[in-house]
Amino acid sequence: MKTIKLFFSSILLIPGILLSQVGIKTPTPQKTFHVNGALQVVNELNVGGDAATAGSAGTAGQILTSGGPGKPPVWSNGNNGSTVVGYNALLSGEEVTVPANNVHKDLDMSLGTGTLVNWRSGNTLVVPAGMAGDYLLTFTSALKVNGAIPSSYFFGTYVYVGDDLQGPASFTSIGALASGSLNNNEFTLTSSKILTLKAGDVIKLTGLLYNYSGSSAKTFRLARLSLEKIN
Repeated sequence: MKTIKLFFSSILLIPGILLSQVGIKTPTPQKTFHVNGALQVVNELNVGGDAATAGSAGTAGQILTSGGPGKPPVWSNGNNGSTVVGYNALLSGEEVTVPANNVHKDLDMSLGTGTLVNWRSGNTLVVPAGMAGDYLLTFTSALKVNGAIPSSYFFGTYVYVGDDLQGPASFTSIGALASGSLNNNEFTLTSSKILTLKAGDVIKLTGLLYNYSGSSAKTFRLARLSLEKIN
């Protein structure tokens, strides 16, 4: 008799397995896992991810925001559905020595606090699992000059995702100072770009001087960088 009961129990379980849906206190689950009742979570809640990577647990104070039909929710700061990453929590970098004319130099990203620090890998940012989407990247880079400027030149900053340059570079002109000199003065450049990012994408910024001569340009510095998720 026990054998018969087990046999029929197995038959009853087969439809649920074939449908790949599990219902708690409901005979008709509407999704892969359907709970008709309260849910208690006593540890972190991870969203996104895949078969090989754990999802994001967010950071303290963030809320869970819908990503829309067929997409995982994302952790956000509650600003009308957009996710500000690192904003109001400065991400910046140490000074790096200016290279020769028309030579790129990676900007340092070793300073700062906030969520964006968790994206950092050396002098790059790597998009975590569950954080794909469209972002507004805003940065301020700085050039320190010490001494005279014999002729005008351009200070530029490039944004790359992987090996792909994101739109035209941002430049500002540094005017000549025939007399007098500068004492460690900084020239700043602020710009924004919209980036479409996926998990694993690598973001980096480089500095460059064009039409530069002399020796007064000393260092590049990333003064501020933020990412705001807009979609």
